[in-house]
Amino acid sequence: MKKENRKKGGVGLRRKINKTQEVYEYMRRYGKITTWDAFVKFKATRLSGIIWNLRGYGHNIVSEWKVNKDGTRYKVYQLIK
Repeated sequence: MKKENRKKGGVGLRRKINKTQEVYEYMRRYGKITTWDAFVKFKATRLSGIIWNLRGYGHNIVSEWKVNKDGTRYKVYQLIK
């Protein structure tokens, strides 16, 4: 018989949030996010897919290409309130 990892009555249970919710909360707090931020903070490897979902939920998110000093391009996604 499996031992349950929950306490009786729901005490101590935490609802697990998904990567889309984590990214949205991060953008609400900080305003913008990059692919590197998403990977380091949430281990999210498909930020563009998460942004696509958030736009589908009706959130206004704009993106802008940036270039590092070494010529590497990356996108910054910004949540418009």
